[in-house]
Amino acid sequence: MRFFLDKPYKRYYIVYINAGHHSRDPRANMREDRIEKMSCYIVEDATINNIVNALFYQHDIHEKCVYAMRRKATVFSGITAEDLAKCMAEINFMAVNYRYQERAEKMIGDSYEYSRTFKRLDMVQFFKSLQCFLYQCDEGDINQTPLFKALEYVANDMASHIVHGLAEYKEANWC
Repeated sequence: MRFFLDKPYKRYYIVYINAGHHSRDPRANMREDRIEKMSCYIVEDATINNIVNALFYQHDIHEKCVYAMRRKATVFSGITAEDLAKCMAEINFMAVNYRYQERAEKMIGDSYEYSRTFKRLDMVQFFKSLQCFLYQCDEGDINQTPLFKALEYVANDMASHIVHGLAEYKEANWC
């Protein structure tokens, strides 16, 4: 039995399963099944806290992200760390509700707590934590919100900083 994983279609992947028939076209005589995409979940409070605290209070991360944050000033201008953290928790909560088509029984403010406890993150861990958060929020039209777009912009900027710091990048030919 052979199968081909095709591109994602909305909330599921289209999978073609070959039932043993032979043909020149690998998709001929195959039945189409749908497999649900990976689940979406509420990230831990510590994940949001680590991202926000690194953005606001960790000098090396803040220094790398400040340009991206200024470019998205409408989102980050005048916002406190606690407010950003609560907004992030809220869009994560909204994404999970959208994904599972559920209604919230409690407001997000009741279940999320911001803490300024500091855990130092290196740039790669910061990037990966931010990517995890964004992945969990990529449901429905959440990815069109100004906050999601701004955080995605920060993540892309951080990825660029990480790559530019690699010895392989520095040694590679320009063109």
